[in-house]
Amino acid sequence: MKTLYDASVHFYKFLIWCFSFFNTKAKQWIDGRKNLFDQLQVKMNHCKHPSSIWVHCASLGEFEQARPLIEKIKINYPHYNLLLTFFSPSGYEIRKNYSYADCVCYLPLDTKQNAREFISITKPSLVFFTKYEYWYHYINELHKRNIPLIVFSAIFRENQIFFKWYGQFFRDMLKKVTMFFVQDERSKHLLHSIGITNVEICSDTRFDRVIQVKESVRHIEGVEEFKKQKKLMVCGSVWEEDMNVLIPFINRNISTFQFIIAPHEIHHKQIAAWQKQLKCSSVLYSSFDKQKIVECNVLLIDSIGLLSALYSYADIAYVGGAFSKGLHNILEASVYGIPVFFGPKYKKYREAVELIELKCAFPITNSDDLASSIQQYLQRPADGEIFQQRLHTYFESKKGGTEMILNYINKNNYRWLNVPA
Repeated sequence: MKTLYDASVHFYKFLIWCFSFFNTKAKQWIDGRKNLFDQLQVKMNHCKHPSSIWVHCASLGEFEQARPLIEKIKINYPHYNLLLTFFSPSGYEIRKNYSYADCVCYLPLDTKQNAREFISITKPSLVFFTKYEYWYHYINELHKRNIPLIVFSAIFRENQIFFKWYGQFFRDMLKKVTMFFVQDERSKHLLHSIGITNVEICSDTRFDRVIQVKESVRHIEGVEEFKKQKKLMVCGSVWEEDMNVLIPFINRNISTFQFIIAPHEIHHKQIAAWQKQLKCSSVLYSSFDKQKIVECNVLLIDSIGLLSALYSYADIAYVGGAFSKGLHNILEASVYGIPVFFGPKYKKYREAVELIELKCAFPITNSDDLASSIQQYLQRPADGEIFQQRLHTYFESKKGGTEMILNYINKNNYRWLNVPA
């Protein structure tokens, strides 16, 4: 099984290399790992401290999950380098200059030699993997060197390979993790079923992050003027599949709503194609002009980093991804006490299921379904205060995951980090 795993890792690299000739993200993935160890050694030589606390995130979404914990760790343990790694370019390229990290880099491919060299250079004393990153050689090397590894905000499902009859290789890997902080009872039960008992249920740290963002939300110039006296619908992290549903809805509802559209990835040709399909005036945020914004019905966001603040202006939100690869972060919108709509592929996302049960989120299957669901919501204006209170109670009940993990670190800090308790 180990041989098969190694072969699959190298085959994955080969596929990325093939895609890199015509795909920007694949090219960034390959180029970002060239001469990585030489660059990493230089970075670590410039760091103030001899050892590190290492936090690994797959991509930007997992970074937002890890961010409140990273910032608490940096404040509480300033005498360690904070090392942040990403697997995906969409995380690294946006957060490579993150101020709380002493060193940000790509995670080298998971081979035995890479794991040895990476850990030797970075000298981690404590390691965190976010949610669902499980790399055999890194986990094995950390275990051999007796370096504690904590996996947090984790969630497990019955159909994962760890719980199949042929998953022994992967089960053995999980048994080398020092502690799991999982999001629900089901995940804890599944780990117990394969003999892993070093598990605690802990709220998803994304709740702490979105509450933090809400409390310090920033003003975005022009949005209030754009909103006018209409209701504002913010459509965040949308893909082509989402726009196939949204564009007919927008074209039929320009007298009722103003619309802000924030794509998950910025592709100018794609945005231009969407503008041609819209039967109303639209403008790009990058070509900001207050008069143009006031006069148009659709504002297209072609900049990164605005979405979480844009939701604060919304009356209704649509969050993309659930017509294609999977639902994006609905908590960023829900924290403002507004209804959230999304596509049908949401069942893997615990917060989506919970918010649907609370009648605070609404899955839809097509444009007509979206129109009907929004109309039903708008016909109950008296429920607005109850709706907001329900969401407020939900978020209050979910916060505190970061503190729970930090308390666990503090209890073990003398053993792990040589810091007196």
